[in-house]
Amino acid sequence: MKRERRHHDVADRTQAIIKVLQSQSFPGQQIDYLYVDEAQDNLLIDALVLRRLCRNPDGLFWAGDTAQTISAGSSFRFDDLKAFLYRVEQQNIPVNSAGASLHQPTMFQLAINYRSHGGIVNCAHAVIELITRFWPNTIDNLQPETGVVDGLKPVFFTGWDKDTVRYEQFLFGASGSHIEFGAQQCRVIGLISDSCTEKPFIGILVRDEAARQKLREQVGDIGLIMTLYESKGLEFNDVLLYNFFEDSVVDLSRWRIVLNGVEGQEHAPNFERDEARYAGVCSELKLLYVGITRARKNMWIVDKSDKSDPMLAYWTSRNQVQKCTPGTDIPHLADSSSTSEDWEASGRSLFSHKRFSQAMYCFERACLRRPYLRHPMLAFWTSRNQVQKCTPGTDVPHLAVSSTSEEWETFGRSLFSHKRFSQAMHCFERAGLRREVKVCEAYQLREVARSGAGVASPNDQKRAFIVAADAFAGCGAAAPGNQMLQYYRNSADCYVRGGDNLKAAEAYLNAQEFELSAKKYRKAGRFDRTLHVLDDHSTKIPEETAKELLTVCRLFYCSRGGTQPFLPLFSSFDEELEFLEDYDLDFARASLLESHSRHYEAAELHLSENRPLEAVKAFIKDTSNANSATRAADTILEYLWGRCSFRITAKDAFVDDSLRHFIDLADQLQTSKLDPLRRDLISMFQSILRNDYKSLKDLEPAFKKHDNQVAALLCLDHVFSQDMDIRSFTVDEMAGFLHRFHTYARLLHRISMFRDPVEHSGIRRLFSIVQLSGDEFLIPRGTFLHSNVTEIRQGITLVSEHSLGYRASRRNVTELLQLSVRTVLKDKVSAAGRFDRTLHVLDDHGTKIPGETAEELRTVCRLFYCSRNNTQPPLPLFSSFDEELEFLEDYDLDFARASLLESHSRYYEAAELHLSENRPLKAVEAFIKDTRNANSATRAADTILEYLWRRCSFRITAKDAFVDDSLRHFIDLADQLQMNKLDPLRRDLISMFQSILRNDYRSLKDLEPAFRKHDNQVAALLCLDHIFSQERDIRSFAVDEMAGFLHRFHTYARLLHHISMFRDPVQHGGIRRLFSVMQLPGDEFLIPSGTFLHSNVTEIRGETSQSCYNYPFELC
Repeated sequence: MKRERRHHDVADRTQAIIKVLQSQSFPGQQIDYLYVDEAQDNLLIDALVLRRLCRNPDGLFWAGDTAQTISAGSSFRFDDLKAFLYRVEQQNIPVNSAGASLHQPTMFQLAINYRSHGGIVNCAHAVIELITRFWPNTIDNLQPETGVVDGLKPVFFTGWDKDTVRYEQFLFGASGSHIEFGAQQCRVIGLISDSCTEKPFIGILVRDEAARQKLREQVGDIGLIMTLYESKGLEFNDVLLYNFFEDSVVDLSRWRIVLNGVEGQEHAPNFERDEARYAGVCSELKLLYVGITRARKNMWIVDKSDKSDPMLAYWTSRNQVQKCTPGTDIPHLADSSSTSEDWEASGRSLFSHKRFSQAMYCFERACLRRPYLRHPMLAFWTSRNQVQKCTPGTDVPHLAVSSTSEEWETFGRSLFSHKRFSQAMHCFERAGLRREVKVCEAYQLREVARSGAGVASPNDQKRAFIVAADAFAGCGAAAPGNQMLQYYRNSADCYVRGGDNLKAAEAYLNAQEFELSAKKYRKAGRFDRTLHVLDDHSTKIPEETAKELLTVCRLFYCSRGGTQPFLPLFSSFDEELEFLEDYDLDFARASLLESHSRHYEAAELHLSENRPLEAVKAFIKDTSNANSATRAADTILEYLWGRCSFRITAKDAFVDDSLRHFIDLADQLQTSKLDPLRRDLISMFQSILRNDYKSLKDLEPAFKKHDNQVAALLCLDHVFSQDMDIRSFTVDEMAGFLHRFHTYARLLHRISMFRDPVEHSGIRRLFSIVQLSGDEFLIPRGTFLHSNVTEIRQGITLVSEHSLGYRASRRNVTELLQLSVRTVLKDKVSAAGRFDRTLHVLDDHGTKIPGETAEELRTVCRLFYCSRNNTQPPLPLFSSFDEELEFLEDYDLDFARASLLESHSRYYEAAELHLSENRPLKAVEAFIKDTRNANSATRAADTILEYLWRRCSFRITAKDAFVDDSLRHFIDLADQLQMNKLDPLRRDLISMFQSILRNDYRSLKDLEPAFRKHDNQVAALLCLDHIFSQERDIRSFAVDEMAGFLHRFHTYARLLHHISMFRDPVQHGGIRRLFSVMQLPGDEFLIPSGTFLHSNVTEIRGETSQSCYNYPFELC
């Protein structure tokens, strides 16, 4: 907030001085010795300035009392000053190396108080002890002060209130006659402001005249009344401290903290519990200390508030004050025995401390009416014989004389030259010079605006400069010659400070400052005026500046196609074209080319800047280039493929408003200039967006002739997206429908079986897949594949986010595309209708249907029933087992083929087929059913073990493993294995996983030695890891049990250490199996989700490997 308001405090002022001293040589002569008194009232940064004044590092002497740090913002300690000065000298070692050696500043204490006697000194030191005890870091730790002689203890008036005490008892004698405090007596009041509503001070004292005036109104003119701040640095014989505690903002509950200093006090608050709450007491105690130490002889404390009770109890417990309560004799406070000499001495002391109002009071009491004692400047001038005194009884000189207009003008111009504008304005008014008055007023307004810098708000400051600028402009309009130019120049400068660039430009133009005028017009956005200034005054503007401004104007107008300049910007077409190319203004360059009928170049330029719509418009306009129509068609087709890709309806496509413009442009194409394929592609998209299914049916055979299977598939996809009731079809209509559907299904199936579909540019175009870099591809938002990402894998991530959609690897895009197309094929085949009726028609009317059509329809029916195991055809589909097996293999219907093999007891072949398609559960079931192949039991066990190693890897508990529902099925199948057909290692491994999943730790103990015999350290480690995962109380172990426990633990630790020291653990097949690490191509490996290593990735590295999320991992 301070920076926003441009305010500065004393620290900012000192910092500015230091910067000046560092940036230039020292102004003036440095001194050799410097004595600084009241050092505690300075900031540490002030000490750095004072150090720069003294060239002798050992020539500084600092004196002060840190108990008196009551100045706002001061937290001074001599220990801090000592360390600070030492660091300053350390930084100046190169400077001081030739002089005295660097050493710590010496610090000593003045332990004897020559001002106050022992009674006052002891009372004040009690305050210091409280500060040192609770706030040791706010004060220097020094030895106690002692007085030269003992004396009266301070008197504390307590128990008095407004009903039992009157001011007259203290301030008047017994007779009621008015008496007053002597010259060496002082009444000191400490009034504290509300720290919540006013700006807080260190002592939180009110330092204005209001409190003093209030007391004077109550008691009259009885003596010196000073605030604690004013009394600081002074001393008096007697001091009355009045209402110090009553007006304190520190409440009684916080003042009670001082009771900790009273022995035997049990109800004092706990300081350590809330130190911050009692911080205000520290400042109050320092202020109290200042008040007490002003007295030399007598100290009286008058307070009617119960907030004074804790401090009174503290002093009383130490016998350091004398209490005065109602009913006791009131000490005689006011001493009227001061002589005139006493009053004069006190007045001279106050005068030397610049306490002039108080000194004047003392001189009056001493009956010294001499003016030089009441008016210090008069005394100073009289001593030098530099004034003539005029006293009552002497002739009074004539003060007022008349002056001529010429004299007023002369004096006014003298004042004006000395920048006394307001006084000069008065003189010119007396001289009757109205124009000069206006000039003075303008200069005065400018001075006012300048004086607001850093004080007024930015808006107010700008308004002040605008007012001054208007005044100067008025002066310029009425002034002749050079004066006019000067006034307009001043006006322009003020407009600049006021933020009005347009008026500043006009004023500079009137001042004939053409360069500045043009620059300000440019800054104001008036490029038309900038051009006029450049054109009218080109010879008076530096060539480089004129060139820069012209370039800016050219950039402005060229970047705005609809804004024409009033003057020509270029001398020729080639110059303009070169300029636009240099500054990469491609749209303007294309517009320029089109304006000169170079449409083909303009279109290519639009394309290079990804503006296909403008490019097509330019290509269509071009009649000189034979290739323009083709380029226009290609650009439209590229756009339409992106917006009307596979399974995107016309309604979805028209979400993009630009699409209608492209369709309108497609209607304007000269199709006679296009080859047949491009014509048909344009027609296809026009038909798709107009839902013209009849045209799409006609186009499909044409695309087959063009060998464009992708376009044919897109046509058929839209044809079969409409609702049709095939029950009303004639035989020919049904034949045509089934023929097209067979083609549609065959094309979908072919794409679903593509090994690497994204390598085929047509397939990428069909599904709007964009290649990014290498093996990464973009699936744009709003496409068929984008909407299928979350549906197919049910949350298993195949892709990562991209600003335009999804990013995926080649493998993941292939998998996503194949699964999506197979889903479409399955849904379409299901929705196509009554295949049972189709078979009956083929069986009853086969001779009336063309052979090729009949074969296509029979193939579609076969595909439908073979892809649905639970749906039986009404008529046989194949003449033999071999024919059916061959058909299923040709169409890659592996699940149906495996089911067919099982139905003929060829279980081993079916199991291997299931494994090749990543169906391990089905494979194990088939292996177990097989009784003819001796290897079936081993293959079943190996398949089960491969699955179990992945689900029950290192440090995976049974509870974590059973998250996978398939695990129970594998365990059930393991129980069905014929163990006698397995070798001992496989038997033991199967038993190990059964024991792990059943938490059978006893069996695991027995298996561990067996695995060591098999030399299978990995399995032994897995057994031991589960054994030591259980909680046991080894304190109850017998000797044999403890020996076995320690032996197993030693083996466990040794195996873990052995793995941790492996040079290349992932090259070891057993270690990869133990931690479920899978090798990818090359030197890349997969850490599957849910494994021990996967859970440790974020803990060890602080970030998760992206591959853990992008790589699909699923067992079916």
